Amino acid sequence: MYRIKDDKRVVKSAAMIRDGLIKCLQNKAITEVSVSEVANASNVSRATFYRIFDAPIDVLKYICDNLATDVINEHSSIKGTDRDEFLKNTFQLWMNRSEILEAIMRSGRPDLMLQSFQELWEKYSDKMPHIIDKSEIDYINVFFSAMMCSLLYVWVSHGKKETPEQLLSIFKKISLLGK
Repeated sequence: MYRIKDDKRVVKSAAMIRDGLIKCLQNKAITEVSVSEVANASNVSRATFYRIFDAPIDVLKYICDNLATDVINEHSSIKGTDRDEFLKNTFQLWMNRSEILEAIMRSGRPDLMLQSFQELWEKYSDKMPHIIDKSEIDYINVFFSAMMCSLLYVWVSHGKKETPEQLLSIFKKISLLGK
């Protein structure tokens, strides 16, 4: 669990802790990273860490949730309800943060990314009633979330070669949303 308030100091400390965790995950799995290691890599005290987070895994969840929020904020700037533009922007946002994707992969906790994507799709589906049947929303959310996570996982494991447009095309083919 994490506790981030609208306090500039807390937000700054959380960002430092996030960056420290990403450094730690370059050499270790999330289950091997201690609070002390994250605090040292972050240049914050253990007390500061514990005021904001309960454990290193909570920092990783915070990172995933922030990226999902960034996707929603990015989408709100797109005119209308263009699904393709939303998906392409989503891929681009995660691609720009590929070090986090790699840390998630190394952590062995893709479920955190899946949870964040599910929350993202829940928010997004309300804005797209013409393509989503409300009675099937839970099924659609988990389907699209799992597909998005899987595509990004394969993208990283293949050396991050595809563009957002290419990932969109693949996504559409395998999800039966289009050619």
